[in-house]
Amino acid sequence: MHELSIALQLIDQVQELAHQRNVHVVAVQIQVGELSGVVCEALQSAWELARKATSMSEVKLDIEAVEAVGYCGNCQRETEIASIQLHQCLQCGNWIERIIRGHELDIIALQVET
Repeated sequence: MHELSIALQLIDQVQELAHQRNVHVVAVQIQVGELSGVVCEALQSAWELARKATSMSEVKLDIEAVEAVGYCGNCQRETEIASIQLHQCLQCGNWIERIIRGHELDIIALQVET
């Protein structure tokens, strides 16, 4: 369960940001891409466990799952990816030329109290 180490790293990053900006964080919003290798439910559980022994024990985590999207050169457009293991276009079955979204694991917003 590498989600626990990810949750601990998120807490460290958020604590650092809160310290730099001198704010009290009440919620963290992150994006987790379908191809990131992170299970959102496991990360949420890990967050609940990891935050307890920190100054962020009351901070909520809001996870936005990001669908995997690639560019199909054959169709010449963005398309959903068939699966994590099979990067093929759902329309024509050709291989996806490049991944556009789906690898994210980003902090996108902090809700703070001043």
